[in-house]
Amino acid sequence: MAVIPGHGPSTLQRPSTERFSSGKSLEIMGGSEWNMKRNLTAVPTPSWTKSPDLALAARLCEKWNSSKLYEIFWEYARLNANVLTERRGEFWLCHEGSKLTGFALARSVRGHFVVEELWGQFDGVFGDVIKMSERDLVRARAFGSQVLRGIAERPLLIRGATDNCFAHGVARALKLPWFNGLVLADRTIGAGVGPATPPDGYTLRFYAPGDEAFFSLLYRQVFSDTVSSEKFEDWATESKCRTHVALHGSERVGFIIAEKRPYDLLGDFIIAVSPLHQRRGVGGALLDAGLDSLYEMGARRAIADYRTLNGATHALYGSRNFKPRRTYNYFWI
Repeated sequence: MAVIPGHGPSTLQRPSTERFSSGKSLEIMGGSEWNMKRNLTAVPTPSWTKSPDLALAARLCEKWNSSKLYEIFWEYARLNANVLTERRGEFWLCHEGSKLTGFALARSVRGHFVVEELWGQFDGVFGDVIKMSERDLVRARAFGSQVLRGIAERPLLIRGATDNCFAHGVARALKLPWFNGLVLADRTIGAGVGPATPPDGYTLRFYAPGDEAFFSLLYRQVFSDTVSSEKFEDWATESKCRTHVALHGSERVGFIIAEKRPYDLLGDFIIAVSPLHQRRGVGGALLDAGLDSLYEMGARRAIADYRTLNGATHALYGSRNFKPRRTYNYFWI
């Protein structure tokens, strides 16, 4: 299991408390002098080392995520060394003595260096009150000094699913500010999805050459992120994808690219609507068209990922029966 349940001495001395920028407090779990010495000296110092073994990285990601839905390097299942190699993954292992106790997996993506997976042993408790043992602080600081300090790329982010206590413990111990969050949601796709019905004044059509420049521009406008026209052209014309464009008159105002994944009957998509045409039913019509295309390509489960602070997106996916399954938090270094 990725997370070790928290426990401590049956009677605790009055805890010391360190205040973090979030306003929440961190209790340092104490105990007898003998227990403190045992915590700090009887257990070997955590040692983080870089490893080229990306096949092991893929296996550890599958194991420590415990069959939960994940998003790692843009994949949702069946992670493998080829994917991690192609996307230039970097991998570290943590040992305490001879025991493997954690790992980290990172990559450079769209101008950020992101530690996407960060797992390790954790003895504390996470909830409304956050409790970390002295040993947990040693582990967190070891990751900071042995891994983060050696990464020169900036901006630098770490992330962890909300069930990943170690990643959040590192963020707390190192006083890292929250950056943003990512929600993973899914739904089944049945034969009843049906054709999309755009709102009055709007129409839908399939991709046409030249649309890729519009996709790139709108994506940057909506998400403050950059994907090239060439990348969008490659993506929109792949055999495993179907692309729909929303029009208001002759003006392009939105698009969806639906992709059938090669595993587990999964499909996902990217969708964007011009801010001037949002909340008019355009996004819903595009999403219906994308889901219908996924069903036609053989997908029976659709995955959506979206930012936690995007209320309109929450409402859109909720209206199409997507159910949140997991949430990731990102933190600045």
